[in-house]
Amino acid sequence: MRAIKRFLLGLGMAVKPFSTQLAGMFGLVFICALAWVVPAVAEDAPVTWPSEWQVTEEVDSDGDTTWTASKDDEKGNEVASIDLMRIDSGGADESDLRTFFNAMRTSIMKQRAVEIKCDGGRKTMISSLPSYESVCDLVMVGDPMKMILTTTLTKDNVYSFVVFIDKNVYETYLPHWKAVRASARF
Repeated sequence: MRAIKRFLLGLGMAVKPFSTQLAGMFGLVFICALAWVVPAVAEDAPVTWPSEWQVTEEVDSDGDTTWTASKDDEKGNEVASIDLMRIDSGGADESDLRTFFNAMRTSIMKQRAVEIKCDGGRKTMISSLPSYESVCDLVMVGDPMKMILTTTLTKDNVYSFVVFIDKNVYETYLPHWKAVRASARF
């Protein structure tokens, strides 16, 4: 917990109340990753992306990286996307994993301004590392979506996968996500 607080203080954020600031920090990092980015090369990702998916890599001014792989249908409409975010952990350890996971889920709900109905989450493993994963339904106007959020923590970084799949083609693209997940090397 101290490591997360040091990380927040490094961002210039006061630590009061902590849970509010952590959620705000992830929102800030997520916004920065989307709004203030420098294009980079997607081959640096610690995963293997599905062929025929378009992949981009963005690095913000703090060095945090977001890779996005997206798949369009034959009409050019996006039907699936996989985002992988790598954020400096500030020296956090495994005991902080669930906190990062919950903060990420809260940040996504605020960013998307949609209702997200998630299962309770479960412990899992990615690249031999303890992880948390949750499968969610997004309640929104238009096509219903499924979201999978998976977060893991290394010595130096928090890695979060955010997968969005059109509910109508979920079973078609779920194997793509599973292959990306299996290929992770952190």
